[in-house]
Amino acid sequence: MHSYGVKNRSAEFNELHQKFQAEFKGTAIDEFRDAFQGQYVNYSTEEHYCRIISIVNSSGLGKSKLVYELGKEVSDVSVRARKNTLI
Repeated sequence: MHSYGVKNRSAEFNELHQKFQAEFKGTAIDEFRDAFQGQYVNYSTEEHYCRIISIVNSSGLGKSKLVYELGKEVSDVSVRARKNTLI
């Protein structure tokens, strides 16, 4: 087995981890929380099947960080579907 790229991947992971742990900047969390609370208040079992929110956007725009930060305040179940990029 070749170790080609292992150090680079480790460095990339460490850099990404450090950026992920940095303070979230901007108002996206507050705006999303407000919208989320509005949906929670308006939820009706007669009109809705379940409480699910999909967050879809391009790579690198902070979707995982948004869910991570909101998870500090509310219970969440986070599922990510992506292609295997390690092969």
